Amino acid sequence: MEAFANKRARIIAPDLPGHGKGPRFESPCGYEFSLMWGYILFLLSRINDVEKHENTILVLHSMAAGLLPEIADGKWRPKAIVLVEGNVIQADAGWSSRISEMEDAEYKNWIVRLRKNAIIIMRNQLRSVQAPDDVAMWAEGLRSVDDTALRVIAKSLVNRTRDGHNMRALSAIDVPSVYLRGELSDPWLDGHRQLESIGVPVVVIPASAHYPMIDNPLAVWNEINSFITSLTF
Repeated sequence: MEAFANKRARIIAPDLPGHGKGPRFESPCGYEFSLMWGYILFLLSRINDVEKHENTILVLHSMAAGLLPEIADGKWRPKAIVLVEGNVIQADAGWSSRISEMEDAEYKNWIVRLRKNAIIIMRNQLRSVQAPDDVAMWAEGLRSVDDTALRVIAKSLVNRTRDGHNMRALSAIDVPSVYLRGELSDPWLDGHRQLESIGVPVVVIPASAHYPMIDNPLAVWNEINSFITSLTF
């Protein structure tokens, strides 16, 4: 988990269980979004009083947007939400769709190839030139992902984007939110329209794709900082 702060707010961006430095579970149930949201609430309780939810800005990247229904259904609300390339509609969940459609044997072979080619995959997904050691470091996140976690999360995410659950949840949460989209990501007019219809602005990050925080970190931070500054504390 990483925590960033300015003078007005603290931003919490935790790794999901099964990813990065997040915990691993023996049971696939541990990777259901409901339990993962409980894990994040536990992390938040170690940092500040969750019941008071003082100035907590929640940043959700990619598949982590699948947590939106848990936030909508729970009692606690963050001060605001920043979605970075969040999977909120079906068009976002192409990676998850491919994973969820694979047979078990195909998925096992795919995971082997993912780990073997992690550096190449990561390099191809970036739009900025990065030092080889840095690419290798980020690729380690692909290599270390828990097989079961990725499979369970992907299947759940496909259902939540296909039926519009994520978008409805984002609307129901009713806290200030912003969506950061990489300029070089796939065309996304439908998602843009849907977000704007519920009052969530879309900010395009130049010279970036699915990992704008790597491709253009200064622009991402400037947008998040500007968003925080616009909030009433």
